[in-house]
Amino acid sequence: MFGSDKTVIIDFNDSFTYNIYELLRRTGCRNFSVQPVDELDAAGFEIPGRIILSPGPGLPEDYPEVFRLLEKLPEYLPVLGICLGHQVIWRFFGGRLYNLKEVMHGSSSLIKLNAYAERQTAHSLYARCPETFTVGLYHSWAASKPVPEELLVTAESDRGVIMSASHKTRPVHGIQFHPESFISEYGEQILTNFLDL
Repeated sequence: MFGSDKTVIIDFNDSFTYNIYELLRRTGCRNFSVQPVDELDAAGFEIPGRIILSPGPGLPEDYPEVFRLLEKLPEYLPVLGICLGHQVIWRFFGGRLYNLKEVMHGSSSLIKLNAYAERQTAHSLYARCPETFTVGLYHSWAASKPVPEELLVTAESDRGVIMSASHKTRPVHGIQFHPESFISEYGEQILTNFLDL
């Protein structure tokens, strides 16, 4: 059983967090709060119903308290990482990052779901989304292959950059793109799907 049905956004001091907040409101979610990462105490953190790791500046290693939090979370807890949050999940499970040759800031890209993501219906982050759609990108680092043993890549960009990954057995998902961006299609649907996990 979840400790509550509350959704907690871990805010990596990023202006996009407000947009995620507003997108959550549009989905009909009312029970959520924002936890500034600078005030995060993993040891005393009360486990909510689900967690969203927001976009933000820097690299995952700049936020050791978030790694400590991930270590204590129960395996049944849904977690969604967005941009930096996705990279945190990738690094937590042993993956590496690489620096893109071209910084993406407000860029649009087509992403393509892989066969695994397409097969998932009832418990998929991409339920009711097409095989390809446009997303907004704001990042200079990306997940690098090889893929961590516990994760599966679920989408890639038209340039072959990993755009999302899911844990093989846990409801843990990371997306490199910004569902809250006006550029992104199906952002509200993706957040709705996450809330249904």
